[in-house]
Amino acid sequence: MVSTARDIHNLALVGFMGTGKSLVGKVLEQKTGFRRFDTDEIISSKLKMPIKEIFSTHGEEHFRDLETEALRSMSPEEPAIIVTGGGVVLRAENIDLLRQLGTVVWLDADETTLRLVYARGRVNSGGGGLESVPIVDFRGHWDNNPDIHDRVRSLMTRERLIAANGHADNQVLLLTATLGAIFLDLGSPDSPWNRLVPHAVLQMERWLDNIANDHSNHSKAEKVIRNKPADLVDACFTADGQEIQEPATASPTSRCNRLYPVHGNPRLAAGEPLANDVLKCRVRPVDARDYGQPLSVAQIARLKAAFPQGVCDYRARGVGQGEVEDTWLAYPRPGVAVKNEGDNQDR
Repeated sequence: MVSTARDIHNLALVGFMGTGKSLVGKVLEQKTGFRRFDTDEIISSKLKMPIKEIFSTHGEEHFRDLETEALRSMSPEEPAIIVTGGGVVLRAENIDLLRQLGTVVWLDADETTLRLVYARGRVNSGGGGLESVPIVDFRGHWDNNPDIHDRVRSLMTRERLIAANGHADNQVLLLTATLGAIFLDLGSPDSPWNRLVPHAVLQMERWLDNIANDHSNHSKAEKVIRNKPADLVDACFTADGQEIQEPATASPTSRCNRLYPVHGNPRLAAGEPLANDVLKCRVRPVDARDYGQPLSVAQIARLKAAFPQGVCDYRARGVGQGEVEDTWLAYPRPGVAVKNEGDNQDR
């Protein structure tokens, strides 16, 4: 239990998505009487839009700037509970600011919590009936502007679909040139992205119409694959609209990937498979043989000091990682959510 004594520093809560920072922050606020500052709430209130919209409109880099600005505005003088977003620690400056403000508390999810996260579909596993959903993943190449919309996410989803269903035939990946940032493309009617939006929408409309007109006894998943338009295939588009049709992969040698390189993330660089669906890895002891480059005795010692409990073992499934228990929900009327059960129910 946390004391309400005034000699306690600010408590700053950090941790990965789903570890309960927001809930714990509210509980601590009630039990201590300290003021609670939530960086996401501060930013959302300032811009008068939800966090998801801030990311899509202004980009991640701008959001991180606002996050740093929010931390700078806080004072260590009066005890408070500071709730942060999952990515706040991506900037070294933010880590320094949090340490200056008070005690940094890292929240970790236990195996029971993670098992629930996977089972309830908080992680898109590719299962839960997703194979029965036609998917046109259409995005611009915004990788040069740090953002959550980088194109590797499309390939991650494909890997998850294949792992869950044995194929990703219900998914088509379309990629185009951009003006450099998503908010610039959205705001310019003549941007490469906006010029191709009608193409993507019309192709999806054809696909859905084909499915609706298929009165065969095939399953929904089979109808999705059978009725995909023949000319709707993986492709990338140049700035002048030229279409290059080729299967989307992470291979750096493909034409599309030479034009629009695929960038990874620290977890992929550390060896996590492309599906990128491990929230918390299982660990094993540091072993010099696991690294592509030879490491000195001093470097191995530093690794062991930095990771005393071991490093991620991506050959094993993550802690609590399992299959989604139910299908995706349907919302037949406002305020009502039901599980999609049976192949005869509309989705």
